[in-house]
Amino acid sequence: MPIARFFVMKGFGTVITGTVVSGNLSLGESVEILPSGLKAKVRSLQVYNQPVERIVAGQRAAINLQGVEASQIERGEVIVRPNTLVPTTLLDVYLEHLPTAERPLKNRTVQRFHIGTLLANATIQLLDKEELVPGEGGFAQLRLDRPVVAMQQDRFVIRGSSHIQTIGGGVVLDPYPEKHKRFSEAVINDLTLLRDGNKEEMLRHYLLKAGRGGITQEDLLRRTALLPGELQLLLKTMDGKGEILYIDPERSKVIHLSHYHQLKGMVLRQLKEFHQRFPLKSGLAREELRTKLPLEMDTRLYQMLLNDLLQSGEVILEKDLLRLSTHSVSSRDEKGLVKRVEEAILKGGLQPPSPKELAEEWSEEEDHLQTIFDHLVHQGTFIKIKEGIYLHRHPFHQLKEELIHYLQEHKEITAAQFKEMTKVSRKYMIPIIEYFDQIKLTLRVGDKRILRTGRTS
Repeated sequence: MPIARFFVMKGFGTVITGTVVSGNLSLGESVEILPSGLKAKVRSLQVYNQPVERIVAGQRAAINLQGVEASQIERGEVIVRPNTLVPTTLLDVYLEHLPTAERPLKNRTVQRFHIGTLLANATIQLLDKEELVPGEGGFAQLRLDRPVVAMQQDRFVIRGSSHIQTIGGGVVLDPYPEKHKRFSEAVINDLTLLRDGNKEEMLRHYLLKAGRGGITQEDLLRRTALLPGELQLLLKTMDGKGEILYIDPERSKVIHLSHYHQLKGMVLRQLKEFHQRFPLKSGLAREELRTKLPLEMDTRLYQMLLNDLLQSGEVILEKDLLRLSTHSVSSRDEKGLVKRVEEAILKGGLQPPSPKELAEEWSEEEDHLQTIFDHLVHQGTFIKIKEGIYLHRHPFHQLKEELIHYLQEHKEITAAQFKEMTKVSRKYMIPIIEYFDQIKLTLRVGDKRILRTGRTS
């Protein structure tokens, strides 16, 4: 209810008056005054100077409040049930410029905005036109200089700088929009739906816009201006059509099925990519998988997804590790091949064979051997110097210690001296010394390397 008047009545305290726009209110209920956020309790109610126990939409009412002083209230504020509405400074609207207006309404003009009993300055950003000529309508986004409380389908008036002449008006389409770019086809389509669509289409719009995190019924009520009973009935209809899923047992949060299927696809893709990178691992820990998914997805939704995938047999959980049902853990022969690869690279010292060279020598698929190399890098057994050059950690760390000791004693080393130290060809020597630069062990100064300050390991 927008507050039209407020005063102190002797023996009663603070009284506010106004017209109930929607819903109802009873004696003893708690209320919130917005945008200030003050909380109060209903002490008594009157309609046409007669005491009543309940007021409803359309009635001109007086409310006696307990717990708030009249000096704390401003005209234009709104009284609501706690935690139902949120103040906003941005509104998507359909705006009509009156035929009697003297001049076109241009983009980004500032006019007086009147909604309920509140006045504010509004910068009008036209979204589908350069200007509105008198008698024309269009979509706009209003940026207000003070917070207002508005609901979808609320009517408003636009006045000129004189505060007297009405030059236009319209209806609120979205009270909590994002900032828009002008002439966006997607934005215009969305606003057209909010203007012309039925309640189910409007609800579907907000469910889709909510994304993969879902949306609470409380937020849907706030955005759509539906009554609780209407929302429940529409959600029941959509649930019957298989369009939505409830995320929690209390049915307080809901997600559109298209987003749910997207999340399931993401889980399956993450597991597939994990198996491709680490074919020798049994699976991925469920908490590690959780970190690879969208942040907006809460724990309940994640658990619901896993339960569905486990029940369908697409995913298997063993020892708290998740894997695709199509993934088979490496056989004994595969583990033997891993051991052969490790031994070959260790034996090669600082001039080991590449995956391609081993594949040719052993008549193995190069891609298959590459996955084993990647696995051993991830495990810390191999160090990837560059594409095609992998060192076993033992000769690598031995060389690293030798280089540190040399630089501590001699202060610098040339490429020729490093080649003498390693006894390897330039094919290996250059990538290895450059790798030490990359990991910030050494610093190149001209044609020499020095030990970086503070590096002893």
